Amino acid sequence: MSIYVKDEAFVLKIKLVKEADAILNLFTKDHGKILGVIKGLKTSTKNIYVFDQLNYIKTFFVIKNERVKILSGLILKEIKIPNENLKNWFWTLKVFNYFTIKGKPENELFNLLIFCSKILNKKVFGYKSWLLLKILKIMGIFPFDIFCSNCGKIIDKGFFDKEVFCKYCYKEGSGIEIKKEDILKLKEISNSNFPNYTSKKLVSIIKKAVKDII
Repeated sequence: MSIYVKDEAFVLKIKLVKEADAILNLFTKDHGKILGVIKGLKTSTKNIYVFDQLNYIKTFFVIKNERVKILSGLILKEIKIPNENLKNWFWTLKVFNYFTIKGKPENELFNLLIFCSKILNKKVFGYKSWLLLKILKIMGIFPFDIFCSNCGKIIDKGFFDKEVFCKYCYKEGSGIEIKKEDILKLKEISNSNFPNYTSKKLVSIIKKAVKDII
């Protein structure tokens, strides 16, 4: 049985196959990330224009036996991003492609991507750190509290190594020293509506949090 679907989407990744076809990773509003084949993308001027990574689109596709065939699309909004922020936008799509799960609707992440397309219209500071913290918080990957993950005691000074441990529960490894004020600052940034400047120390903590992920 075939199911015909229309949904709003962003193009996360394009991979050309054969001579003209392509596999698209789309992050859709109601169906989460989908991987679908679109025929003749390379030879269709219209489809190349529509399925551009600088467009917010409505796409039409069919699902049959868990396989997705993308039929067509139309542009809902062209994303206007200055040249100095283009690298940030394509990096953002790469991050969302990694963190999103195939077939799982994720409304909060979808709305965050829409928000990113708007704030990159202007100069931003600490954008990458801010975005990673927002995603980590939404997905519940990073513990944004000041309690030891093992004993539950309040941390004044401890270590971050996938989780946060007090100095008594931490077993020697490659963790980063972290203080109560560091955790509170990370939480503050993750709650903010716009990117904030982040220190080198906080950036290193974030990189530690995602080093095995991206």
